[in-house]
Amino acid sequence: MSERVAAACADIGYRSAGTLEFLYEDDEFYFIEMNTRIQVEHRAEIITGSTREGAAALAAGERLP
Repeated sequence: MSERVAAACADIGYRSAGTLEFLYEDDEFYFIEMNTRIQVEHRAEIITGSTREGAAALAAGERLP
């Protein structure tokens, strides 16, 4: 899937950060949307393993690991 997403971005000339969202249903992936920015909640989830913990740490002014 990552190769197909990278190829699609290259085909449209997109060369920046972004978030692509898909729905997985009945063994198929369906494209939902592309946000041309990194969504902070996803970054916090990747770093901390939990959106709730990451969001709470950011809101409290804590540094993420």
